[in-house]
Amino acid sequence: LLLEDADLLVYDIRRKETKLGKNRHPLVFFNACDVGGSGLNFGVIGGFAEALMEDEFGGFVAPLWAVYDVDASTAILEFLEHVLLAKEEQRQTFASTLQKIRCEFGEQSPTFLSYTYYGDVMARFV
Repeated sequence: LLLEDADLLVYDIRRKETKLGKNRHPLVFFNACDVGGSGLNFGVIGGFAEALMEDEFGGFVAPLWAVYDVDASTAILEFLEHVLLAKEEQRQTFASTLQKIRCEFGEQSPTFLSYTYYGDVMARFV
């Protein structure tokens, strides 16, 4: 993952010294091309999803393939609207929100179909 000042590698998350995620179990949303997939990493099949789940993060959302910037922006705004900004009793699970986004916008662009969620399918913000 290319950052402003350096690259973030799966190895950076997998290191024993990395403490982020251990006690708060945050949801991570990477809104960048191809970061949701897995591949061969240091002789092991994995990727950001595997590394984050292994480090006890609460969940991971990311696209499996290249995405269009405008559509990716719409996707994250829709996601946040349904899982975080809605009144607590109306908040949806992360998995059902992504399914809703796919159904509502999927015919407009393949970007909306690219997002996958790794984690507890019943997880939601409370």
